[in-house]
Amino acid sequence: MKKKIAIIGAGWFGCYIGYELIKSGYDIKIFEKEKNIFSGASGFNQNRLHLGFHYPRSHKTISESKKGYKLFLKKFPKFSKNVKKNLYVIARHKDNLIDFEIYKQILKSNKLKFKKEKNNLNLKNISGIISCKEKLIDMDFAKTFFYKKLKKNISFNNKVRSVKIINDKIIVDNIKFNVLINCSWQTYLPNKNLDFTYEACLFFLYKSKIKNHPAITIMDGPFSTLYPQKKNFFSLYSVKHTRLKGFKRYKDCENFILNIRKNVNFKVVQKKHEEQIKYFYPEFSKNFKFVKPLITYRTIINNANAERSSKIYKNGKIINLLSGKIDHIIECSNEIKKCLKKY
Repeated sequence: MKKKIAIIGAGWFGCYIGYELIKSGYDIKIFEKEKNIFSGASGFNQNRLHLGFHYPRSHKTISESKKGYKLFLKKFPKFSKNVKKNLYVIARHKDNLIDFEIYKQILKSNKLKFKKEKNNLNLKNISGIISCKEKLIDMDFAKTFFYKKLKKNISFNNKVRSVKIINDKIIVDNIKFNVLINCSWQTYLPNKNLDFTYEACLFFLYKSKIKNHPAITIMDGPFSTLYPQKKNFFSLYSVKHTRLKGFKRYKDCENFILNIRKNVNFKVVQKKHEEQIKYFYPEFSKNFKFVKPLITYRTIINNANAERSSKIYKNGKIINLLSGKIDHIIECSNEIKKCLKKY
């Protein structure tokens, strides 16, 4: 008889793990509180397929991203697109945490290929620019793929109310399973031994007036990222201003987001985003037109080195996943398969 596996969350990790376990012969049911997949943080982010350039202070995250990048491209070659020009820019600013020469040394030591670039965009207050070959994840293509594969296995508009363990079975909302995999980004059944912050986030979508405008990531500190989403559309994200407020409980974060227009003046936050990017890119307003705000949340494990690695925690028949970058999904799925063989 097939083992029955419950998965909470139909984001990147829940969908991919569910897809792989179905192929391996498991009976899968995915509980999703929203009406579609990728409706939470998975659907509202920069969709960058990381190689590690963004995390010079975490060797572990660089290593995981390099491995995940290769596995992702091999597994899903149609899930990503090339970025015409992808720039990482080191800020000359009191809040910067890394020197340009040290940054290049870290990249070289991790065998990350890059090219030193000229300042063709007339950027200001910077100490150096490199370009690299990171890609953009095609979210629409991926979403269509997983929905088609998993629609019979996902219970939409189904927020998990209770999880119990009775006679060696996991009971999720009165349904018996052999194992529960928590892919809710620690918004449900969080690991009590870890220190989390749930961050309500607001960033903005713009349309470029310049064809094939480069992606720009200002490093390394509370700065800006201007990254493509679709043709000529870019998200403007700020480490300092996008993260509106942190909460110790996800419920408080969720309530804040549900009432975000009462809690936050969008125009004030947008102005702060634009002022920050214009400090480094004075011609931003001339080259971009505002489209709309984007609202999401992030689950952050509190540490000093900006680590965004993924971790798996086992507690009896519950496998609790701490999700990192999207390109970690394949390694996490492989580890979970190993765990399931022991049950």
